[in-house]
Amino acid sequence: MPRDFPFEKPTCALLPSADAFGGLGGFSSPSSEGAVSDTDLLALDRGRPAEYGGRRQWIQPANQEAIMVRISVFYPTSEGKKFDHDYYVNRHMKLVRDRLTSFGLVRTEVDKGMAGGAPGAPAPFVAIGHVYFHSLDGFQKGMGQHGKEIMGDIPNYTSIPPQIQISEIIG
Repeated sequence: MPRDFPFEKPTCALLPSADAFGGLGGFSSPSSEGAVSDTDLLALDRGRPAEYGGRRQWIQPANQEAIMVRISVFYPTSEGKKFDHDYYVNRHMKLVRDRLTSFGLVRTEVDKGMAGGAPGAPAPFVAIGHVYFHSLDGFQKGMGQHGKEIMGDIPNYTSIPPQIQISEIIG
């Protein structure tokens, strides 16, 4: 029996908890455009509860390939180098979102280094920025068009040369 959803059928992203909408059933939509059959539904991962206001992960069926890539930009801790966390979070990452969302940017995250692995050890990185895309192609196209502007903003918040890693999320 088809069910109508008020949002597009997910491909590999995180969606709001179905419980926030009163469970999986009971949705209605003025058109049947978003209708999916029970066999097409992604299974809701109930292995661990979502925290209040959190999200539950939808599990991709084995017959569908889900790819997500994360581009991580590492800023190593360096004596005498500057890093403006406020600018990075509130201005640079906003610029990144504004320029790359239309190319498939899913979300951004920023880590602020606190400590290393050993007691009292300094953090190896002062900051790490992460951007998530459904495909590497989307990231490359976006950077092809806006990379000069995005990379040109780096001197506004740091004198540390960034290290970049592109990863496929596999688990």
